[in-house]
Amino acid sequence: CCSTPRCYNAPQQWELGWTGLIEQVTDMTPGKWKRWDIPALVTDRNALVRITPNWGSGGSWFLSYRLPVGWDSGLSTSLTGLLHVHAFNGTNVQLDMTELITMVYPSRNYTIPW
Repeated sequence: CCSTPRCYNAPQQWELGWTGLIEQVTDMTPGKWKRWDIPALVTDRNALVRITPNWGSGGSWFLSYRLPVGWDSGLSTSLTGLLHVHAFNGTNVQLDMTELITMVYPSRNYTIPW
């Protein structure tokens, strides 16, 4: 057993059923911009955006906003106040590794590589 706090990322929280989706996006047009208002991960039951483009080769990106509150209170300050973009190839019943692609300041644009 470990006594250190665990700060689960967006795909992991979705896998565990702790946090739901604001939106599941499959029909994004490459090069077209979309805007979401995403609450902090632990402050709302539905606080994730999952992007699984129908033109891609599989996998998803999860968008989440992290603040040092609730179970995220143990997050390093270098990880808070930012939009986190994670890549994930699993499902909510098939476990797989996650990858932090980038962290973006709110109201900034970021193009997700495919």
